[in-house]
Amino acid sequence: MTSDEREVAIRIPSHPIPQKLIEKNKILLATTSANFSGEPNPLRANEIDIYLAEGIDLLLDGGEALLGEESTVVRATSSQIQLIRDGWLPREVIDEEAEAKGDILFVCTGNTCRSLMAEALLGKLWPAGERDKVKIHSAGIAALEGSPPGKMTLEVLRKKGVDSYSHRSSRLEREALRMADLVLVMEKEHKEGVLQLYPPARGKVFLLKEFARGLKEEIPDPVGGSQESYRKCLKEIEESIEGIIRKLGLE
Repeated sequence: MTSDEREVAIRIPSHPIPQKLIEKNKILLATTSANFSGEPNPLRANEIDIYLAEGIDLLLDGGEALLGEESTVVRATSSQIQLIRDGWLPREVIDEEAEAKGDILFVCTGNTCRSLMAEALLGKLWPAGERDKVKIHSAGIAALEGSPPGKMTLEVLRKKGVDSYSHRSSRLEREALRMADLVLVMEKEHKEGVLQLYPPARGKVFLLKEFARGLKEEIPDPVGGSQESYRKCLKEIEESIEGIIRKLGLE
């Protein structure tokens, strides 16, 4: 769906009628407002403007609006949340969510190479003034807890001005996936592993290249390869991290 304003309004209804329609038909509903722009919002079916009602083929009367108040409207972009209209959900709740610390988790196999590179590079490129607003960390699907980074990983990162000597690997846990806002993996196998461990992560787990650059490509594991394979791996990850910075409007 698109609009002339390059924005799409998404409704999250609590009323049982649209919820049941969506659940039984396994579809999402494309709907419009129940009022013309600038006009009061109707709380009952018989309050809908007669001119608006003329274009409706079927009107389901579900009774009075459950909350009896207008919905809260926010504009959510990749970099900010902006309150557009006050409503049932208080401004304080919106402000609290907008100020909440983000959580970005990178995942690979052993957490001694690719996910570490991604974590280190994003931490380096993230604006210093915004760094306290996000948690950037990494883990491995099959990591041996507490393992140090490989020598060549440290070497290629050092040439980029990043010191990761103190890093120790972490094994991926359900709690980390539950808390993360965004999970970025290197291979399809990692995505499958994430969803097997924590199925509710489905809507927030992506291949790194897919999220950053729109490419459904994997980033191969350089472990066991030459120094050139490590340099190539780092370059691919760096290009993706730069894409994330642009996407989040942090340039």
